[in-house]
Amino acid sequence: MIGTSHDYAKHRAAGYDMTQAVATLHGASLPMLKRLGLGDMEMLFNCHRLFGSLGEISPIFQFAPALTELHLHGHFTLSSPVRHRHLT
Repeated sequence: MIGTSHDYAKHRAAGYDMTQAVATLHGASLPMLKRLGLGDMEMLFNCHRLFGSLGEISPIFQFAPALTELHLHGHFTLSSPVRHRHLT
């Protein structure tokens, strides 16, 4: 899971930007990765979550061929249509 906590979101009027954190995964090789959550965060004190940007996520489908669960919490882009054999 890549995300943040409510402490990070204090005093932020807009969403947060996780594009650099997600981009560090590009080029990775995680053949056994089954579950991945991007952009998730703990509930804020007022009982809602603050979502932000995840950036380009297309490479995930190549570096994690066994992925069965993908949870996306925020805005993302796809550079092209994707297919994934095991994703449910």
